Amino acid sequence: MVAGILLPVNEETEQVLDIKGNLMQALGGSAVLKDTLANDHSVESLYHLYGSLLQIIGNSMQAISGIIELQGGEGKNINTAGSWIQATGSIIEAVGSTIDYMDETG
Repeated sequence: MVAGILLPVNEETEQVLDIKGNLMQALGGSAVLKDTLANDHSVESLYHLYGSLLQIIGNSMQAISGIIELQGGEGKNINTAGSWIQATGSIIEAVGSTIDYMDETG
């Protein structure tokens, strides 16, 4: 995503880089799910699981909106919803990490 913003490229290439960046983030979130599911089942692990899932869904929606826009459609609403879903997942995951930290440090 950063390359699509910073590099001097045309609008279509910027959009393609943005789509690939969102898909890479979704893939990274998917890779984390294996470890999250393998951990003990606790409230904290549920926060991490639901947070990761929401981030994956949000990133995927943003990528889909980019594809729609590349094809000449209107994807702004999907992109906005994806951004909010991703942000919500980040907050939920941050709550889980905070609970983990508080449990470890007392």
